[in-house]
Amino acid sequence: MKSPSKKFVVFSIIFCYLISSCHGFTLFPKTVVTVTNNIIPQTPLTISCKSRDDDLGEHVLLFGEGFQWKFRPAWFRQTFFTCKFVWNNQTKWFDTYRPDREKGNCLRCYWSIKADGPCISGYFDKHSNRCFPWN
Repeated sequence: MKSPSKKFVVFSIIFCYLISSCHGFTLFPKTVVTVTNNIIPQTPLTISCKSRDDDLGEHVLLFGEGFQWKFRPAWFRQTFFTCKFVWNNQTKWFDTYRPDREKGNCLRCYWSIKADGPCISGYFDKHSNRCFPWN
């Protein structure tokens, strides 16, 4: 980067990031993922989710209860969250955040966990549901 214009661009990006972070505004907003137990009434769902950097621990959700976490996705689509779901002697796995699937459509991901697979609501618009098979 010998050219002054390239140095200026890099400096400007770093400066904007630092200023925006100090004032509560950010160029890279947090993603919010909510997972809700919709397996079967009266059936608790045990979930444990993790990424390469964060282990969110184990949580037991009663029917209709949810668990939520927030994170700032890494640059270059490197952030993945995988969850393990256990109920009634069944164990299933699913990637609750995958940048190659979300493609920027999921700043607020609402997952409904059902016995036949997880469904995301409001994925492309506020009124749509999209269901996936288990991993």
